[in-house]
Amino acid sequence: MQLCLAVVDEQQAGIVATDFIRSTATFQFDGLEPITISQILKTDSSWNVKITFRARHAGNGNRTGKVLAEVITTHEATVTVSNSGLVTKAICDGTYDLLADISLTTATTETVFQTVTTKTVMQTPSRTEERFSISPASLVFIGATIVIICIIIIIGVSKRFRLS
Repeated sequence: MQLCLAVVDEQQAGIVATDFIRSTATFQFDGLEPITISQILKTDSSWNVKITFRARHAGNGNRTGKVLAEVITTHEATVTVSNSGLVTKAICDGTYDLLADISLTTATTETVFQTVTTKTVMQTPSRTEERFSISPASLVFIGATIVIICIIIIIGVSKRFRLS
């Protein structure tokens, strides 16, 4: 018996990439159809799909609660689709990671939290599944932070109720 892995072709890679763009917070917030594929390049292990789409406001991600200028903005994203049909990388306007849903130019503290949670989007032409995983090192970091906060609270409470 021979195991056969499905390999996506150029058309399927384009479908996976456009479906992925539609699922992003950036597009769901204020994206406009049509989504246009401007280029598809094949590498050894993946397809690089260049996509353009428009949005009603500047910026990326979910911008709920932010003051936004109403200006139609054209975004260009490069979506990397593996030969098995998974989106492995998606960068919008060269400054925003659509997979992690975070700016590539964020401050160091935000970058720490970006590495704490890894968002993996698995796609087939018919469905999208999201999974979140936390690395063991990140769990240690979170646990240590919680312990430090608890110690600070205990010290503060004990000082307040200390008898003279």
